Amino acid sequence: MCDPSGLVTLRWDPPDRWRLDVTERGVGTTWVSSPHGGLICRAGHGHGATCRRVPRGAAADGAAFHELVEAPGAILARLGLDPARTTASVSPGTIAGLSGHCFDFEGPEASAAWCYSESGILLSLAIRRDGFAPTVVEARRASEGVDDAAFLPPPV
Repeated sequence: MCDPSGLVTLRWDPPDRWRLDVTERGVGTTWVSSPHGGLICRAGHGHGATCRRVPRGAAADGAAFHELVEAPGAILARLGLDPARTTASVSPGTIAGLSGHCFDFEGPEASAAWCYSESGILLSLAIRRDGFAPTVVEARRASEGVDDAAFLPPPV
């Protein structure tokens, strides 16, 4: 369960770089993936960040909201939703002031939906599976550009 006052920030520069920051109850965790490798950092309660390097592919392992950087096809496969045999719908949508397209896959025991801006920015994600708490994330703000400094580790 997430702290309702928590904050999730995704900085994404597909296909090579992403950074995911999650802050809950005064503790911040940062996951970074770049062509040079991965990094997991944790800071909280007035202490600077402590970081450890991990292989690039392992940066998302165990990350909160890892679905934000996981390939949609991998999520559909994990949910047992075969895109070739699953009812899917596409609709227009506007989130965080950006218009785009939403893709919704429905199965008997699970569903997954993504909305992307016209330029490919992930604007929302919803995953529901019988017997599990849903994952529902929607952008409050989105921008087209990502500065290189966004992928630096948090201050130590």
